Parts: sequence; structure tokens; C-alpha cells
Amino acid sequence: SDLSARTCQTLEDVDLVVCENKTKAWGLMRHLGIKKTLISMNAGNEHRQLNLIQKYLSESKQLALITDAGTPAISDPGYQLVRLCHQKSIRVVPIPGPCAAITAISASGIPSAEFVFVGFLPKAIHARQQCLSHWHDSVKTIVFYESAKRLMQTLSDCLDIFGPLAEVCVARELTKIHESIQTSTLGEYLNRDVGGIIKGECVVMIAGVHKDQSQLSSQERHMFDVLRKENSLSHAAHLCALISKRPRSLFYRYGQSNE
Repeated sequence: SDLSARTCQTLEDVDLVVCENKTKAWGLMRHLGIKKTLISMNAGNEHRQLNLIQKYLSESKQLALITDAGTPAISDPGYQLVRLCHQKSIRVVPIPGPCAAITAISASGIPSAEFVFVGFLPKAIHARQQCLSHWHDSVKTIVFYESAKRLMQTLSDCLDIFGPLAEVCVARELTKIHESIQTSTLGEYLNRDVGGIIKGECVVMIAGVHKDQSQLSSQERHMFDVLRKENSLSHAAHLCALISKRPRSLFYRYGQSNE
């Protein structure tokens, strides 16, 4: 029911439909009462299918690109095809529709004047932590996608990097029957009983820090200096974060600059 009349009319008018998953696309087309030839293009075969799709385009066929959920080419297949069309001077017409990231931001209550969307985070723990650390003192809200099975581990990483007072919103199952949008601090979210098995993909938003919160006060610097005398850099930063409830990364970076 989120489909616009323009989307339905476009699917009716085109010659072929490029889709991420034929089974899911057939379900949609059957629901709309539309019969079209479907061409599969997903993360595994996108490069291979470009030649076939280019052939149809060279024959002046009109093609529609759809994905399983949300907007094509936004952390979904489609980028290579759209890029090819521009290179070949083939007109690309966007049909506005639901996008999980924008839908979540609009309903989160998290500051949205400035935000950065980073798609799916790396699966490897160290790479994921490095990615998050890059934004630890940003004034922009960071928005990313995460699978349900990795959500709590990723939020634990966020807790260590951004601190327990950082504002977070986790949006799950958007536009579906079990839709959930929860906004709180990282500390509060991780301490609550989520209840049951978390399903689906999630949109996570972490508010950026205020500019005056990205620096340590003289008292915080003194606290770190005292603790650093008897502890490693990492442990001193960890202790300071526990005491002050501020991001560990602020103290760690301060310590690095004074080594």
C-alpha cells in the first residue's frame, strides 16, 4: 500500500522489469495484476547481467528497476546499472518511494538537519569499530543499517565509542506489522529488556555531539592525567569514561596526543 499510483503505472507501461529477486517480484506483480518479463539482478550477478540489460536498452526497450524493499541503489543493487545508463546517455527517471533511512529519520526525534548515511557497517568487529570511531566526535547524526542478529553487539561497540549518554534511535520492521521505533540513550537502550527474538533489518541513528561537548574540560584532562600514571592508555580512557559518562574515545584521543 506504500506504492504510488505513478509506480504502478510505470510498471504497467515498461517493457521489462529488472528485479532483485524474481520470486518476490512475481508476488508484487501478481498483486498488481501486471504481467511482465522479469530480469534478475542482485549483488551476486549485477556485473554479469549488465550486458543483457544493455542489449535491451540498445533496442529502445523501456525498463523498470525494482528491489525487494525500499529504494533501488540505496544499499541495494542498481548503482552499476544507473551508472551505465548515464555513461550511455540513456535517460534515468527516478520514481519516488519509501526509503528505510529517510523513513526512520523522520520518525526518530533525532536531530536531522545534518546527517551522514553509511549504509551497512562491516561485519568484522575491528573494521566495524574503526568505521564507528571515525564519527565519534562528529556533530552530524550518523545513520546506518544493521541486521537483527548483529544489532546488540554493534550497539555495544557504539556504547564504548560514543558513551552511554549518546542519543540513539533503533527502527525495526518499518511499514510492517511489527514496526518498532525506539529512541533513548545508548545506556538505556542496552539495559532494557528488548523482549523476544529481534527480527528483520534495522536502521540505527546516533545523534552527533554538540560542538561544546567534543572537547574535554580541564577537570577531565586532570582526571585522565592522574589515572594514566598507574594505568595503560586504554584502561585510563576506559576508567575516565565510566566516571564521567563521556565517550571513551575523547579520553583516548587526548591521551594519544600527549604520549
